[in-house]
Amino acid sequence: MKNRILAVILFSVVWSALSAQQFRISQIRNANTETVSTQGVVTLILPEGFFVQDFSDPNSTNHSTAIFVKTKSTESVHVGDEFRLFGKVVNEDRRVVLAADSLELIDSNKSIMPTNVRFPDDFSSWDDYEGMTLCFNQTLYVVSNYSWQRYGEVTLASHMLKAPTEGAIPGSVAYQNLVAQNNADQIVLDGTTATYPSPIPFADANGTRRTGSRVDNLTGVLTYTSHGYVVYPSSTPVFYGNERPVAVNLQGNYNLKIVSFNLEYYLADNFGTGYGPANATESLRQHKKIMHALEAIDADIFGLVEIQTGQNALRRLTDSLNAHAGYAKYAFINDGTSTNGSYTKAGYIYRVDKVAPINNLRYNDTAVKNRKKAQGFRLLENNAAFIFCLNHFKSKSGNGSGSDSDQGDGQGSYNGTRVQESNSVLSNIPAYQTYYGDNDVLIMGDLNSYSQEDPIRAFTNAGYTNLVQYFNADTAYSYSYHSSFGLLDHAIGNSSLLSQVVDVKPFHINADEPSMFEYQNSTTFVDDMYRCSDHDPVVVALNLLPPTGLETTLEPDILLYQKENMLLVGGAMGYQLEMYSVQGQMLLSQSISSEEELVALPDYLTRPSTIIIRLTNNQNAIIRKLILH
Repeated sequence: MKNRILAVILFSVVWSALSAQQFRISQIRNANTETVSTQGVVTLILPEGFFVQDFSDPNSTNHSTAIFVKTKSTESVHVGDEFRLFGKVVNEDRRVVLAADSLELIDSNKSIMPTNVRFPDDFSSWDDYEGMTLCFNQTLYVVSNYSWQRYGEVTLASHMLKAPTEGAIPGSVAYQNLVAQNNADQIVLDGTTATYPSPIPFADANGTRRTGSRVDNLTGVLTYTSHGYVVYPSSTPVFYGNERPVAVNLQGNYNLKIVSFNLEYYLADNFGTGYGPANATESLRQHKKIMHALEAIDADIFGLVEIQTGQNALRRLTDSLNAHAGYAKYAFINDGTSTNGSYTKAGYIYRVDKVAPINNLRYNDTAVKNRKKAQGFRLLENNAAFIFCLNHFKSKSGNGSGSDSDQGDGQGSYNGTRVQESNSVLSNIPAYQTYYGDNDVLIMGDLNSYSQEDPIRAFTNAGYTNLVQYFNADTAYSYSYHSSFGLLDHAIGNSSLLSQVVDVKPFHINADEPSMFEYQNSTTFVDDMYRCSDHDPVVVALNLLPPTGLETTLEPDILLYQKENMLLVGGAMGYQLEMYSVQGQMLLSQSISSEEELVALPDYLTRPSTIIIRLTNNQNAIIRKLILH
């Protein structure tokens, strides 16, 4: 103890401040340019100084009891030391600082009881807690890991922050409120005082720190920088939750699995244009990560966007999927286009043993070419059909003009073009339904619009359902930006499809992961699927019902057949027939009393339309879909 005191005294300036006015730390914040004397316990040491806190001030209500002490050296300073300090109080970067002329060691191994707080509720004035040791009596969520690798920082919030136009109409009062709330509800956790940079702080067993992970009762020292609130942890935080998924967790019984996936400029050649892989080495790393993801998803139909035009990129992925399966399990839809630089398109890969394309691919080149397509597919097991519209709308980046200029309402640039694209998709659907001979429509892809933005509301206002929200209680996301989360990647269904959708899930392998794992970073590249893109895939499970009856081993001879305004029911004597709209409204209920019975269809049903037939008796329940013409 005596040696430590001597070391500090030798380090100290022999002060003339013996006459300096004595203050408690909570009193000196208005003592600018004034030489003061105070004392406190060291709670945190940084390269340029250390924090001290008064552990016994009884008059500290609504005033911080801590201050940052700026010194030339912290060599003889340890956490738990209690010092008497002399120096000048100044304001630096919104932080009250004591520029120490001298310090005298009083005691060691002292401790500070953390002050319990809740963020952001208790932070109406940030300087109430500046420099203090706090315990956040709550669960905090990681909402950004953007600066994790480079600076050892993650951003925390009291909950997962929804992108403003995911949760509110663009430009509305609710939108403005959400912007303000999101801005106020962010605090940086800085790990540079602990294990940074080797290893990177806060990493889990997989070497990552995913957004969505949580920490309870975080304890640390609070300060304020140009980035906002910063907390330096007093001990190693214990994070939990939102672990890396290894498979898509779909619920229910389904007969078809479909995915839409933005591959973030997947190229097979034509490298070095400034987009996607710069060379063949980067391309191979990108390909490996993408393949791990496609194999884990194990879809029956892959709808891929932001993939190189021409056929080489689709062929490369298809060949790799078949090599992994050990046989020719997959094929791709050849759209007949050639490679045009490194421009991207939308494209389909499908399982040949599960589905077959119906007729030819249909194009919609409104606004952006090669990125809005439709293809009918038939499920081989029961001849059920549906139409898969795959899209990649114009991005928000750049400087548009007129309706494409950034209106400051949260929708970014080129919103006018994206609305035009939505309307063009809607206007083409009747022709697709006629061409492919089925009413069921699934619209998927990267629409570059959050759920409350104009392009998505164009679909929902037309009677379509935002399926990701519908099946995930309005909490789903596929993309993160500026610490907030929302859906840029969508699954949207019409009314006849809705009753056949079993589940919809984003597969969170990308949006939550740090960018350090991307294929471009050779030093941190890991040969797995995580952060293979900046967008999460969206997976849809369908239980497609056939249009003219399901032949079952229980009742193989039941027949349903439309004859003008009548429904012929054969082989179902003794069954109860119920007829429903695709929205679930019962249209009629009738007992079948003969081997062949004609049931009158309701006059008000529009044509074409889709109805659901349910036939039940004491042993069986059979559900079938019927398209009326």
